[in-house]
Amino acid sequence: MFIDGPWHYMDVVTTETVGGVEFVYPSSRTLTAYKGGKFYSLEQAYENALLTYNDLTDINIKYQNKQFTVY
Repeated sequence: MFIDGPWHYMDVVTTETVGGVEFVYPSSRTLTAYKGGKFYSLEQAYENALLTYNDLTDINIKYQNKQFTVY
C-alpha cells in the first residue's frame, strides 16, 4: 500500500531494490507493507520473512498495473 499524509514527497524518480526485485517510483513515496498491526518498508518486511521473493514479484506486477490503494 501507499500511505499518504500531510507531509510532502519529493518529485524525483526513486528506485528501490528488494530481494533482487527493482521498484521504480515517480516520487520519493514508496510502498509500505502492513502485517500484525505494524507498518514495514518492503525491505524490512523481506528481511523479517514477512514477504518472499514471489510476493515481491507479485507486488511489483500489481504496482506496475496500478492495482494499489493510497491510504
